[in-house]
Parts: sequence; structure tokens; C-alpha cells
Amino acid sequence: MPKNNFTKIPVFPIEFYEFNNDTIDNAELIERLKSKRNPAHGITSSNDVHDDPLFDDLFNWINDCLADIVEDKKYDCDQLSVSSSWSNCAESNAGLASHPHKHSMSMFSGVYYCTPGAPINFEDPVQQRLHAQIDVLQHDYDPLITFPVQPGKLLIFPSWMYHSTEPHHEDYDRWVVAFNTLPSGNININLARDSIANITIGKTNKCNL
Repeated sequence: MPKNNFTKIPVFPIEFYEFNNDTIDNAELIERLKSKRNPAHGITSSNDVHDDPLFDDLFNWINDCLADIVEDKKYDCDQLSVSSSWSNCAESNAGLASHPHKHSMSMFSGVYYCTPGAPINFEDPVQQRLHAQIDVLQHDYDPLITFPVQPGKLLIFPSWMYHSTEPHHEDYDRWVVAFNTLPSGNININLARDSIANITIGKTNKCNL
């Protein structure tokens, strides 16, 4: 036991957002997603799933979740808008995984899980912690944080976070819907004079400033 009282102070913590929806019929959603699969790249779809009225139920809810984040963060923007979106399917027993990567041209990224399956990992962004001149190993430290997967879960995170998925070896297909976002509408008009913008996110990922 510690001999002295102390206070642990988290400095610059990174916040993720997790939402859950138990009203979506994920089996029926997967059938709709199959119509968006890209014949040239069978595991993923085109990047405009959010523009298809076939998925309004999912993205209306995602937009509500993004509005909650804007309110929670007190961002000076009208809204966070989905700028691109796609589905991924890791087929059963295929061992498919994704390498560590981040999403450019995006503020927050998100993934909605239609099925269980291989978890998603996030890398510790404080690289200096791994490159210390004096490196004393910690018993409970791991440079990866793993989030388990369950149907109906929506995970939203800063797009600059490097993340990957573990190989999928289950006897069922792993389906997800992923997306990127940008701030839209009036941005910074209440808090700044020299860094304001008005951005409209259009279809097919065209951005008008």
C-alpha cells in the first residue's frame, strides 16, 4: 500500500465516444449493405453509403450522436457532418485484418458494428513514452488499447488516432460501417475573427467553402 496520500492527474486525456443502439435490425442492415459492395474490391463498398436513402435510419441516428459530441465539446460550429462512409466485410475464417492507419481529411471517425468479431486496437499516441532515454518497463502498460466488438455499438474517435483490427477467424462474416466527418456550416464565428469558415458538405464528397 502507498505510504503517502497522492492525487493522480491525467494530462491531455484523449476522449472517445461510445453509443449503442438496440433498435437496428443488423441482419437486415447487412442485406442492404451487400448492395453497396464494390465489385472491384469485394471486402469494402463505395464511399457514399451515407448519401443513399436506403441507410437513412442508420445515419439519422449517427448524426444525432455527432450532435451530442458537438454539444459536449462546446465546439463553435453548426454541426459535424459525415463526409464519407463505407462498409467493410471480413469474411468468415479469412483471417483478414487491417494494418495500423489513421484517417486524413477528417476530424472524427467512427465505426458502427453490425456483428461481433475481431476487436479494434488503438495505438498510444504519446510516442515519447516509448522512446524514453531511461525506459523502465511497467507491469500493466500496453501500447495498444483494445475495444471489444458487439452489434449495435458505435465508436467515434479523433481521426488522427492510429488504429488497426486483429485478424478475423470466426465462422461468420464481420460487418462494419465506417465514416469520416468534417465540421460544417458556420465555424468559429463566435470565438474568432481570422479563422472562420462556412463549409457545406455535399454528395460524392465534394466540399464547398
